[in-house]
Amino acid sequence: MKKIITFLSLSLLFLLFGCKSDFDVFEEKASQLSKSENSISHEEFLELKDFISDFSGDRTFKQFFSNGNIDDNLLNSYLENKGYKIEKEATSAKNVAVNVYIENSGSMNGYINGNTQFKSAIQDMLVLLKYQYDEKNINLFFINSQIHPTNIDTDLAGFASALNAKSFKVGATASSNLNNVFRQVLEKTSKDTISILISDCIYSIKGNRTEDLLSDQKSLTKDAFLTKSKQNLNLITTIVKLNSRFKGNYWDKNEKATFLNNEHRPYYISIIGSEKAMNYFNSKIVFSKKEVEGYENKLVLSATDYSKEIYYSVVNAKTDLGRFKTSRDFSDKNSVKGIEDISADSRSGDKFSFSVAIDASKLPLEEDYITNPKNYSIGEGDFIILKIKKFNNEDLLSSSSTRISKSGNIPTHCITFSAASKKYGDLAFSLKKQMPKWVGETSTEDDTDIKSISNKTFGFKYLIEGISEAYQTVSPSKNHFELKIKINP
Repeated sequence: MKKIITFLSLSLLFLLFGCKSDFDVFEEKASQLSKSENSISHEEFLELKDFISDFSGDRTFKQFFSNGNIDDNLLNSYLENKGYKIEKEATSAKNVAVNVYIENSGSMNGYINGNTQFKSAIQDMLVLLKYQYDEKNINLFFINSQIHPTNIDTDLAGFASALNAKSFKVGATASSNLNNVFRQVLEKTSKDTISILISDCIYSIKGNRTEDLLSDQKSLTKDAFLTKSKQNLNLITTIVKLNSRFKGNYWDKNEKATFLNNEHRPYYISIIGSEKAMNYFNSKIVFSKKEVEGYENKLVLSATDYSKEIYYSVVNAKTDLGRFKTSRDFSDKNSVKGIEDISADSRSGDKFSFSVAIDASKLPLEEDYITNPKNYSIGEGDFIILKIKKFNNEDLLSSSSTRISKSGNIPTHCITFSAASKKYGDLAFSLKKQMPKWVGETSTEDDTDIKSISNKTFGFKYLIEGISEAYQTVSPSKNHFELKIKINP
């Protein structure tokens, strides 16, 4: 009781004098980490421990130390008394089950004929999974009309090289229905399970009304994901496009076979899991040209609006033009959300620009998406985005650098806005949820001459639209986030 009274007294003093102590920063950090269901994962608990370790000599943190070391029980009890739910390591993001499903219908045979990039990519991924997750929780399956255990008796690292025409033939491999495949995978996806589907993602249709039939398939895809959404798992879906040599028959929309002799064909790795599990996965399993052979592009689909979870603050960057003052009404020791008394830079033709630091670490998006100005929109204010770059404290003036350091937050990016006119009104900007250009470029509605378009996938954009529309139905927000800056010229 005495400690609680002391803590409340200290908090009141800090409030009265407008100061923010290291302990206040610790409490804010705990609050930020527990945004999801007021729950703190094992990894987040370790992050708090790491923060506290710097203050072993501070009397306000001594309540967490025993014999000079942080006592997990003391910290755990404190956080639970504050209303936080502490997850044990056994249920943390790294200890989920990872189920890998390889579609083994006839259309996939060409990817396993010889030493292909398909095999190399699978091997690279399985090696990374083995390193990041408990191997006993990684399960391999073939999937067609049903899910089947693989018949390959080898360890994870050697699985891909053992793929051949004989080992691949398990279950009804003549053909498969893509939507049925996704339904089976979704049914097996839970809070503690990540599902990874490896497939060519080609819709099978019968009939001449190609566009109508593909629209029907898109609706079934949307229905599969909407049905799963009723379980309130807040799923995230990552679609990775890769390419590989392909030697075998390709069946077009009319079920006519064309033999491709080592042509390069696209295929896809779809990763589906809960937000917490996927955030951990995406931070540890990197898909890029450097890491995975045959990598081309990546797309992340989510229903989450991260507006309330994004830390952001106006900062004074050394390259900004003009001057402004911090608005006291919309700023604090932690961040600057408002500016006033703006003066343009006369030496550069009366131009004015300012920068906003953001922490995008919780966004399950690739770097190229976050740093592309075309993915942003200005909802309010006569500004344009001049540039988006990785955050570097050395790019800031000392006042902003000090404020950021004391806030306890670590921004990931810095966005520079330039005024398009002297109408310095409030700024609202957002990162849009939109289809990247490569999705449309990958898709085709006519694959009858596949040799001339071997880099395209029949009906692919309909698949992505179906998944995307399902997420948009669950959450009407069209943005990953929307942030606002009050501006009083």
